[in-house]
Amino acid sequence: MSEVVLDASAVLAFINEESGAELVKQYFGNAAISAANLSEAVAKLVEKGLSEALVRELIEALDLEIVSVSEEQAIAAGILRLITKPLGLSLGDRLCIVLGKHLSKPIITTDRQWKKLAIKGVEIRLAR
Repeated sequence: MSEVVLDASAVLAFINEESGAELVKQYFGNAAISAANLSEAVAKLVEKGLSEALVRELIEALDLEIVSVSEEQAIAAGILRLITKPLGLSLGDRLCIVLGKHLSKPIITTDRQWKKLAIKGVEIRLAR
């Protein structure tokens, strides 16, 4: 069972060797990510010019538990729209939050806006 849930921003911070990468690194092999957040991370890497083969290799090397989005998670993420819209959170962000709550695991992100959230049962940890 995974120890934490990673947001796409945390995965990208590690891959791009940004601030917070070392904190994120310690969770690989013991972290979950929503399939939606994985898609966001992949999209950013492809936009940056990485090949499909390299992106697949990088993602596989991270040894993440990739969790499909369930109907219940999709509904819960939609319900979060009103409280997260003022902070500019995306659908992927909301699905990450819902997954953290569903698994009762802390969420690792680099997005400081998330600390403004007060959602019962959700722990947000900033990687930087």
